[in-house]
Amino acid sequence: MAQGDITHIAAAAWHEAGHALAAMREGRTVILAEICRHAPGSGRTVHFPFRRHNRFNPVLGTGDAKASWRDTLDRNLAEVRILLAGPLAEAKALNQSFRAIGADCDLATCHRIARRLSNLHDFVVLRGKLEKISPEELMNEERARVRRWLGRRDTWRAVGTIAATLMERGRIGSAEVIRAYLEARSELQRPLDLNWELLPPTRPMKLIWQENR
Repeated sequence: MAQGDITHIAAAAWHEAGHALAAMREGRTVILAEICRHAPGSGRTVHFPFRRHNRFNPVLGTGDAKASWRDTLDRNLAEVRILLAGPLAEAKALNQSFRAIGADCDLATCHRIARRLSNLHDFVVLRGKLEKISPEELMNEERARVRRWLGRRDTWRAVGTIAATLMERGRIGSAEVIRAYLEARSELQRPLDLNWELLPPTRPMKLIWQENR
């Protein structure tokens, strides 16, 4: 396999690992995450979507308008965080900017969600007396939030474990995603051991140094 293919496979593995763990964190049930060795750079994460409908009607008054906006905002920003976790995990792991193909779709979807929220907000402002928001500010805030989450040692170790499994086997299921996160947290609670490996020994050494970034 060419070096370029290996790089694309690694990028896809970290990308999907970020999506999978973020989806679990946002309360989704992760079905699987997988990458394709026959089409290096390709992958997918499947999880149950969040189907709960907004319980408030913004046309009923100021209180309902504000509650409707908050409910809609929370649900949509959770989706944005799941989408951002893939490109940001990939960029952090490989110490490079987003892949044109791998990240563009996720980022474009995030921007569509932000614009949709902005349009809804304009309507709600008339009834709920809310301050006007900026789609760009929403995106920047959530991007910073996801970066901070990925920067936590337990989070990054779990993402690394999932990515290593994807590179080795090509697929990981829901139970393994949960196990990776729980094991990462339990490892961090052990007494300090200077010989302790922060990442599984099967991980390519060129990726290990990213653990503490």
